[in-house]
Amino acid sequence: MFTKASSPPPLSSRGGEGAISIRRLLKLVGVAALIVIMDIALGASLGSLYRKTHTGECGGLINDALSRDAQVLLLGSSRMRHHGMPAVLNRKLSLTAYNAGMDGQDFLYSVMLFDIWQRSHAPPKAVVLNIDPDSFEKSDDELQRAGVFSFYYDGSPLVRQILNQRSRFERLKFFSRAYRANGKVLAIFKNLFSHPAPDFDGFEPLSGHLSPQTLGAPSESVPTLQEFWSLKVQCFTRLADYCTKHGSRLVLVQSPCYREDAQAHDAWVNVLSQFLASYPDVEFVDLSTCAHPNIFRDKAELFKDCSHLNAHGAEIFSTMLAEALQAKPHSRVTMASSPTKLR
Repeated sequence: MFTKASSPPPLSSRGGEGAISIRRLLKLVGVAALIVIMDIALGASLGSLYRKTHTGECGGLINDALSRDAQVLLLGSSRMRHHGMPAVLNRKLSLTAYNAGMDGQDFLYSVMLFDIWQRSHAPPKAVVLNIDPDSFEKSDDELQRAGVFSFYYDGSPLVRQILNQRSRFERLKFFSRAYRANGKVLAIFKNLFSHPAPDFDGFEPLSGHLSPQTLGAPSESVPTLQEFWSLKVQCFTRLADYCTKHGSRLVLVQSPCYREDAQAHDAWVNVLSQFLASYPDVEFVDLSTCAHPNIFRDKAELFKDCSHLNAHGAEIFSTMLAEALQAKPHSRVTMASSPTKLR
């Protein structure tokens, strides 16, 4: 028994299917183009609003710091933000100072901020960077927190280099303009109409003090030179080279902790001294409790918590820092010394 062979569809039918496929393709292209346009528009709008914020730790304080001229720029973690008083430095040094330290941040935040800041400001007389034993170690948490600079991805090769380290897909993600606002939208609208006080200088005083019975800060592990993160070493070299080229002093400072571990402190100073051997122009000012026991040791009334000074302690710290800056650099490790002019 034979079956009748099916005849091919007429040419008109095949042409109709081709036309439908082309229309579908054009529709997909149109949808994709619309998504891209919306992404660009949304990202540009949020970016414009973001740059108008000058308060808040999700970026507003970055914008405020970038708008400030400073002859002495203070950088670092919360320990710099709550310890370094520009008013004291202004008075002692007769130079304008600004505190760009930030809670929850550390070394990467500091070098990223400075890289953007120096593009629109004259070189400062001094860059003062708070440093702790873990400041040069690799930290995935610190790397993720660096996302606060996402809106500056296109404006700084250093910001781009650091943010691209967050994941292997980061370059792809940053093709999206809206992605840069990830986690910041609420903060943008919250801080849009909030403005810092006219005399705001970045310093945030802490009130209260410890009980004398408080145990000391837990001992920090001291990294070896081999444990210094190569990315951070590269960033530090870049900062040091800038300061050398422009005649700016680069001063690393260690803040006090309550009841520090003397053995860990000595080990850290030894490692840091080895590291700084390659940077002869960089100074280290040791204002730790171990270096100044007569001022900070067991002085609970000067500390808000084990890692932070209160306002009274910050004023003492800032006075000592000003005295160290007044001294012409003569060695890699500096104590508070006799006042001379800051060069």
